[in-house]
Amino acid sequence: MEVVLHACLAVICTGWGSGFQTIIIGINILAFYSEYLGRMLRLRYARMLPFGIFGMFLYLFSYVYVYYNPPKYSIPPEYEFWMNIILGAIVFAITLFMLEFFVLIVYKSNDKLEHQMSHDKLTELPNRYYMSSYLNQIRERGQLGDYWIAIADIDNFKRINDSYGHNCGDYVLKTVANILAGDKKVLCCRWGGEEFIFISKIEGSGENARQYLDSLRRAVESYLFVYRDVCRHDQKCTDALLCREYNNTSFKVTVTIGMSLFEQGMDIDSWISSADAKLYKGKQSGKNQVVMN
Repeated sequence: MEVVLHACLAVICTGWGSGFQTIIIGINILAFYSEYLGRMLRLRYARMLPFGIFGMFLYLFSYVYVYYNPPKYSIPPEYEFWMNIILGAIVFAITLFMLEFFVLIVYKSNDKLEHQMSHDKLTELPNRYYMSSYLNQIRERGQLGDYWIAIADIDNFKRINDSYGHNCGDYVLKTVANILAGDKKVLCCRWGGEEFIFISKIEGSGENARQYLDSLRRAVESYLFVYRDVCRHDQKCTDALLCREYNNTSFKVTVTIGMSLFEQGMDIDSWISSADAKLYKGKQSGKNQVVMN
């Protein structure tokens, strides 16, 4: 406010040609940036819109005033020339820098929002929304026949939650997700609950894909899950980081996988349903296996 009032008085005293009015425009950019910082840092801040409107009023008032009233002080033309050059350059530099800064903020915010919308928070894998968009892109290119799809489900996951608690269940989900998403050439997404979905191009034959999925199944089966949560004391410690006397809970986990190749006459939903049906078949016939046919 002090700077804006000073600029307004300077225009009234020296005339419109001095260029002080450009400061009123430039200071608005910095004022809104201060509000942004206050919001981001959760500090006390003032809404800048009323101040911006007040600055616009002072800008127009200054112009109207000097239009009808001659300035009290005259500045030599050569001084006015350089003052306009310097003040204009400063205001443009501030304006361009801050606008570019805000563009980057908006871009990063949108990118972060898109990532949050398309990725699972727990496992950090792409989610159902991401997979659906990916499948639609393949369909639009007419390439569904070049891909295979599979759905994996953690066996007896409810028993894990019931026996060791939901925190342990989250640990299992994150660990299994890391194992299943090992190959970056194969897109692995969390489909929902304890289910994961895969899609990749067919390389050689469907049998190669089945062998790859079976290697993932064996990797999960051979992994020793060790969950540390409850200390050796009579009750849980108030600060688990300070207590190093954990009861280590170790156990094994298996997954069942249903795989499907795209067939003529299928759409995306029926393709996924085919993989899901083969997953169900594997569950019914002993679990811990990959079912392709």
